[in-house]
Amino acid sequence: MKTLILQRICSSFASGRLTAERMLRKEALEDEDEEKQSIEGTLRGMTEEERHYLESIVEELSRPEAHDPKVAAVRYFLSEHRTDGKNWLEHGCIIFSQYYDTVRTLALELGSVLPGEPVAVYAGAGKSGIHLDGDFASVEREEI
Repeated sequence: MKTLILQRICSSFASGRLTAERMLRKEALEDEDEEKQSIEGTLRGMTEEERHYLESIVEELSRPEAHDPKVAAVRYFLSEHRTDGKNWLEHGCIIFSQYYDTVRTLALELGSVLPGEPVAVYAGAGKSGIHLDGDFASVEREEI
């Protein structure tokens, strides 16, 4: 359980917080097919000490001053860092993540700071689409 939550926090603060919240509710983690039975068994047998740690993670990652440095790095490279006289937004780029929670949160953040700029999410069935000015339109992956 510790390894799983650390992987999610390292992906993004949002992914770590959402995973800890799901674990507290003893919900299945959709991205973890390989170890699903093991994780579900661990969640059913969660101790009060483990619950306390998960609650602390949620509390810390929910604080207003908890800013994810990866989000700041992506924003920097998209808008400020220059290669061949252009920033990455002007070049166009693809940002990869293992976890959907990270992708979704980053797309929402970028959509709010880059008005008029479409942010596509290429993900599993029913999760792909385009964020634009606060709206999300579901789009088939092939269209992206």
